[in-house]
Amino acid sequence: AVSGTFKPLFPLVYYATWHKGLALESARKLRALEPERMAVGHGRFLTEPLAAMDRAIAVAARTLERQTKKQVSVNRTEREYS
Repeated sequence: AVSGTFKPLFPLVYYATWHKGLALESARKLRALEPERMAVGHGRFLTEPLAAMDRAIAVAARTLERQTKKQVSVNRTEREYS
């Protein structure tokens, strides 16, 4: 998972990520390096991690897009009632 993606068994990273857009950008930069192996902070050592990285980046991108759309909608509503 990309930092900032909510995981029920380990939610602290989600709440501690101060800028989810930068976390996603960092994940994309790491993916561009095309690593052959990857050791993450929690979990198993990954060999050939590219597909897993692609999935995690896709989930994080969709989540960030939804959150951004929701925030824009809230901001519009707040302006209408101000």
